[in-house]
Amino acid sequence: MCNALSPEKAVIWSVLHGAPTDRLKTGTFRYAPYQTLFDVAVALKDRGEMFSLDTFKAELAHNNITLPRKELRALARMLKVPPPPRIRDNAESFITALADIQSGQPVHLHRFIN
Repeated sequence: MCNALSPEKAVIWSVLHGAPTDRLKTGTFRYAPYQTLFDVAVALKDRGEMFSLDTFKAELAHNNITLPRKELRALARMLKVPPPPRIRDNAESFITALADIQSGQPVHLHRFIN
């Protein structure tokens, strides 16, 4: 079984557990649900609200955004379970890699392979 994890998921999971968002923007994420989750996380953070499935759902509803059930289940898991050490330890590197991709810089993600 493959144990790979997309850099985007690693970053959004890290953001949900307190990673800084200052070098990220919506366009950094190419996967639309992660763009939405990032926008919601930033909005909640700016208002000083706690991250929970209820606050995310309320913010999504307030903005008339519907995420597929599959993505809501993934969000619930990411909020409930902190990222594993391999993600926590490399969160800054993943954020840098995504920011570099967005800006057109070369990125060598092979160093993140298990």
